[in-house]
Amino acid sequence: MSESELVLAWIESTLTADATLQGLAPGGVFQTFALPGTTTPYTLVKYLPNSSSDVLKFGGIAYSDMRFQVTVVGPIASQQTIADAAKRANDLLTVTEQTTVTGGTLISSIRSQPISDDEYVDSAKYHLSGGEYHIRAKSD
Repeated sequence: MSESELVLAWIESTLTADATLQGLAPGGVFQTFALPGTTTPYTLVKYLPNSSSDVLKFGGIAYSDMRFQVTVVGPIASQQTIADAAKRANDLLTVTEQTTVTGGTLISSIRSQPISDDEYVDSAKYHLSGGEYHIRAKSD
């Protein structure tokens, strides 16, 4: 399993398993996009490969230094709920001590910048809130 797959699996399982987040964003967790008609709010996870790299050591890769965007998306009328869900996701994704996860080791996960934006989805104004996460991991 590559480090990006390891981290995507960890993010998805962590967010999906949390009852508080699922209560705030019942639409679920999706990679990159949600299909039209998805219950809102929902959470999107996107790997940002152009902002990621491997850190090398003699004999191989020490760990991968990656970026992921995690946002909660929904109608503008749900802006406070979206903000609450984004805060909960941030709490769940903040890891400051090395942690063993399925398939490897999560070295750290910290939000590197907040994200807040509006867009039109199916002719309706939507709000998204979340962050870009700087995550370091090593697969087994």
